[in-house]
Amino acid sequence: MGQQQILLLVLVIILVAIAIVIGITTFRVQTVQSNIDAMITDLNNLGIMAYQYRMRQTAELGSAASYDGFDEYFIDLPDGLTDNINGTYTIHTLLPDLVVIQGVSKMHQENNEPIIRWLSVDNDGKFDLFITEPPTQ
Repeated sequence: MGQQQILLLVLVIILVAIAIVIGITTFRVQTVQSNIDAMITDLNNLGIMAYQYRMRQTAELGSAASYDGFDEYFIDLPDGLTDNINGTYTIHTLLPDLVVIQGVSKMHQENNEPIIRWLSVDNDGKFDLFITEPPTQ
């Protein structure tokens, strides 16, 4: 083989290696983002359940205009709602007019830190999503 052919072969090997690394990195980033999106969907569903609990009358297993008792209701939810392949969900803050649900991803970021999101639901049913720990009031 001539020197040009060897140089061309080395160049092709380097380019293929770079393409593989870029592909793996892109796949990893997309997987993490998909997990975050799924966690946010789960948090939204739990937030809807919290607000429905607040709006239902006591006779209908609700609290009649308060989040009081939602923690007991939350514990009785099926495991697939509070712990699934996307993450584990717990009540972070529970006040009569505010509930904050915390989601911890089953997947970790590249620095091995867990991915955590918080969803607050106020007395009007307004949702706020937090990337950093939310204020408790």
